[in-house]
Amino acid sequence: MAGGRQSAHRLPPAAVSPDDRPRYVGVKAHVANLTMPRQVALYLFDGGYVGINLVETGHANVCLLATYEAFARAGGTPEGMFSAIADQNRAFRAQMKGTQLLPETICTVAGVDTGRPGVPWDGMACLGDTATMIPPLCGDGMAMALRSAELCAPLTHDYLRGALTLDQWRDRYESRWHAEFDRRLRTGRFLQHALRREPVAHVLLVAGRFLPPAAAYFVRATRGSVDTAASPA
Repeated sequence: MAGGRQSAHRLPPAAVSPDDRPRYVGVKAHVANLTMPRQVALYLFDGGYVGINLVETGHANVCLLATYEAFARAGGTPEGMFSAIADQNRAFRAQMKGTQLLPETICTVAGVDTGRPGVPWDGMACLGDTATMIPPLCGDGMAMALRSAELCAPLTHDYLRGALTLDQWRDRYESRWHAEFDRRLRTGRFLQHALRREPVAHVLLVAGRFLPPAAAYFVRATRGSVDTAASPA
């Protein structure tokens, strides 16, 4: 099953998120007339964060994740959300100055649950966001989804040729999936939870500024580049 975070009717994952788990609103749009290096710039605001990077059209992609409360305070519109972030974050305001928002590129999604437990097998093999919603702070979610397919495909092949039973396929895929992704998902969710709280976010940013190796560690940990055996849980 590779149907994204919202799977087809009666197909996994069927579990509904607990009501006490935070949900987010996601907004994505392209803007014109924005100049920046070819990197991802991340800006924090009360209730979420927004990232900017250049895309192949020459425009810039602006993506944000905000709590329902932050989105409501901004008037419940993407334009209002961008304006509210600019009011809170001077660096974001300066970066967006003189740019043109392209209305036809605006896309919003609600009910984003980045804390959903990982379930790589739910009656069938689950790939990508179907197994769990990958937190944006883990980096390239598409690469993680493709990696889950890479882990699963050889086992699927062995099952189809009779070298594995269904239970063996399930057990080996679950084991490899959890070994590959659990650590980086925990780290990404920790960062997301921390960065949406302004005092904690400030402490983390100051620590990252004065301890660059610590910041580099979190980047590596959310991208699977940290040796699990040699690193703290």
